[in-house]
Amino acid sequence: EASSTLCRADGTWSHDMENATCEEIPPPGFGSTCPVDMTVSTDHGKPTAHVTWAEPLAKDGHGTTLRMDVTPADTVPTQEFTPGLHVIRYRATDYLGRAAECTFTVTVEDNEPPIAQYCPQSTTIYDVEGTLTYSRPSWEDNVAVMSETCDPEPYTTHAFGVTSVTCDAYDAAGNKGTCAFDINIQGNPCNPLQTPELGSVSCDEFLSGTTCSFFCQNGYSFATPPNNIYICQGNGNWAPPPPASLRCSARHYSTEFRKYGNLAFYHFNGDCDSAETQNEIKEQFLTNLMSFLGIDVCPAGLCTIDDVNVICDQDRRKRQLTQEGERIERGTFDNKFNIQFTIIA
Repeated sequence: EASSTLCRADGTWSHDMENATCEEIPPPGFGSTCPVDMTVSTDHGKPTAHVTWAEPLAKDGHGTTLRMDVTPADTVPTQEFTPGLHVIRYRATDYLGRAAECTFTVTVEDNEPPIAQYCPQSTTIYDVEGTLTYSRPSWEDNVAVMSETCDPEPYTTHAFGVTSVTCDAYDAAGNKGTCAFDINIQGNPCNPLQTPELGSVSCDEFLSGTTCSFFCQNGYSFATPPNNIYICQGNGNWAPPPPASLRCSARHYSTEFRKYGNLAFYHFNGDCDSAETQNEIKEQFLTNLMSFLGIDVCPAGLCTIDDVNVICDQDRRKRQLTQEGERIERGTFDNKFNIQFTIIA
């Protein structure tokens, strides 16, 4: 502590200088109150981090609290910081002009990836050229989306079938958001085949397209038998072209015609929901399929009717018939069914 003494007129000092000593005054300091460096993440969904700390305390050598200046100016212990490195400095000065500093850093990290606000759903599209079309995803990020890519890009050409698409978005911190979906590219769909009266059409997905066959209910036949198999091509046309109209008529056999085995390809007996009728349809479908392919895709009898599934959707109409004086009620069916099958080679 500073003090003064006077030299009096009689040549003596106003204070006893015999025992006077000098004492060192410690410089000002912050002690252990200076905050340590900290690393925090941005608040969820926000571009900043809400950071708080205990404000340091500066004292001079006599323990007196000193006033402090802070840089950047107007920094307060509860502060919103953007991603990046922030340096905070406190400075205090004692009455002798000596200064003390407290410096620490706040590092804010952005760990949130971009989020797809819109991501296309997996779907089937029809394009005769095989052009991949979809709408790009839309993204949002707590800070900002810097770039986005899709692989493969829309409006590129691909083979018919399923194409997997992956779209990625990146923010400034390098976080990646992903949107993935499948596009099944097919040729133009064909118009549905007309169901023959007193008959049905069975269809399934096979050979990269829709495959269909015509059938008549038992007791009826086609005057002009259709092809065994019709395939929907990528250009939206059936191959071969189906007949404009097809009708199942009551059958009348000659001996020679009964021996024509292909006649059985176009008929089924009884109720489509019964196991016996379904087995008959399965057998006919496998026969048609093998005949159409012209090759043996099922060696050693590995293809059985157990690999075929028939799904019926019936509209039943009852008719009253009179024959030889007796009334006979007979069920007449307009059968529609899909055939599902698996070939195990």
